[in-house]
Amino acid sequence: MSRVPGSGPRASAGLPCHADPDRWFNRDDRSVALRGCLACPVRGWCAREALRTKASWGMWAGIWLDGEDRVAIDYLTSVATAPPPPVALHQQVGTLNCPAPQQPYAPAAPSALIRARASGHCEIMLDGCCYTGDVLLSRTTGDPDPDPSTAAHGFLACTPCRSRLDQPARIATLELGYRVHSPADMYSTPFYWRQTRWAILDPGGQLQTAPHAARQARAS
Repeated sequence: MSRVPGSGPRASAGLPCHADPDRWFNRDDRSVALRGCLACPVRGWCAREALRTKASWGMWAGIWLDGEDRVAIDYLTSVATAPPPPVALHQQVGTLNCPAPQQPYAPAAPSALIRARASGHCEIMLDGCCYTGDVLLSRTTGDPDPDPSTAAHGFLACTPCRSRLDQPARIATLELGYRVHSPADMYSTPFYWRQTRWAILDPGGQLQTAPHAARQARAS
């Protein structure tokens, strides 16, 4: 969490950490803060601010900091250096006086893009989720432990969510887009991301809004 440059009532509108900032520094409210961060349009900028200011406490860009935690810093670095978001999101960032990064990014491995997209947290979030990104899973049926060829081919999950996904009778993995039969379907199959929205996972590690028709077909 950080103050947006040039922030005021208009600039702060829509940022969950500005609506109730105390929660972003309360260890007991980390799950609430996490959900707000994961939906924030300026998460990459926030991660860069945390690194620049050497933040050591609170929820920043979806990463909980509690002193000098090397793993947390590594996750912040992944979020801060992730590829820039789509143009529509750049425009939203501009309204908050947070210009989109202009520097080109070096190519990143698909697994790194997935972890950056997830901020190191579970991308499933079923009941009982512990929020942690414990394991990288494949979306291809029968291939649970991937070396993904693109960021659309895998996702991050916590141990409890993985356990439920591995028991098809308990969760409709195909209907929710967590598994597909063919790698060719990765780029068109909607994924019910964190139980909040239907999204297409693109090869570059970004979430694209799923077409309405595809969402309706999955929900029916």
